[in-house]
Amino acid sequence: MYVDLLCESHIIILGDCMSLLEVFSHNLRKYRRALGLSQEAFADKAGLHRTYISALECGKRSIAIDNVERIAEALGINAYLLFIQDENNTDIAQSKRSKRGKK
Repeated sequence: MYVDLLCESHIIILGDCMSLLEVFSHNLRKYRRALGLSQEAFADKAGLHRTYISALECGKRSIAIDNVERIAEALGINAYLLFIQDENNTDIAQSKRSKRGKK
């Protein structure tokens, strides 16, 4: 599976792996905040509803590929950047797993 291959490459580099939805949610929030936009202002810019943006950032909703593109355009980034796991994502994954009693 593609996601497993992606995670395996990150495990080697970073030591832990988040689900693709967790990575997307974290990155959406990170890039939105870097622009200094509230969820509501960002939702307006992307042409989406603020509750949808909130649910995405909380990892409570899946996303269609056309909305990934709209969000990336509103953020002014390439869409693939929303799916790249970085060291901050890994720290969050480890924290969440330890709270759930997982290694």
